[in-house]
This record gives sequence, C-alpha cells and structure tokens, in this order.
Amino acid sequence: MKKQHAHSAVRAAQLDMEASLAERKPFFASILLGIGTGFSTVSILLLMIQH
Repeated sequence: MKKQHAHSAVRAAQLDMEASLAERKPFFASILLGIGTGFSTVSILLLMIQH
C-alpha cells in the first residue's frame, strides 16, 4: 500500500513538472537555442584556429 502511495506521489510530481515545463517551454527553447548557437560558434572558431 505504501509503495502505491509513493508511486502516485511521484506521478503527481511528474504531472506538476510537465505542467510547469509546458508553461516555460518558450523560455527553455530560447535558452537551448542560445546554447546550441554558442556551441556551434565556438566549435567553428576552434576549427578555424586549428587549421
């Protein structure tokens, strides 16, 4: 019984997290885009320096 309760608590937490992620999705998308652009810029610069 206790295990079932823990599982439902975990599931509730997951649903809560998914809801808050859905609210902040544009924010995270822009961060990921920024990080991806930053990484590609850095890797291009490193390739140019090495050659």
